[in-house]
Amino acid sequence: MSNQTFPSTALDSELIPSGWKIVEDVEPSQLDGMMIKTVSFLFEGEENIPGEVMLERAEEMKANLGFADAKYLANHQDKISIEFRYNCLVFSGTVFEDLRGCLHLAYLAFGEGNRWHLLFVQIDGVYWTDDFRLLCCKDFS
Repeated sequence: MSNQTFPSTALDSELIPSGWKIVEDVEPSQLDGMMIKTVSFLFEGEENIPGEVMLERAEEMKANLGFADAKYLANHQDKISIEFRYNCLVFSGTVFEDLRGCLHLAYLAFGEGNRWHLLFVQIDGVYWTDDFRLLCCKDFS
């Protein structure tokens, strides 16, 4: 078993379900001074794709922000455009493994209380449709 330390490991553990572990992670983005935009992982004519394909495309598009970024945006909701409220924002850069060995990603969904909520979705547990969007950022400072 690897003793690798991931950037998201240092985050408050109460946000991560008990017993889950991080199996892949990316370095946190420096979101201050960045413009964030959503991107679709679907190609023209596609209605949905499997989770592994979505993960590959996210990495190719450099739209694979991680759990540290999800937590940052959950705590700085003013940085999330109102236009994004119609989609779930997926953070594909951090992969979690639950107690059964299933893999999950964090995502933000807009809802109750007129705010964004940090949730988790099983990678192979959904059809990855256009309801989900990836995030990428560009430096405009």
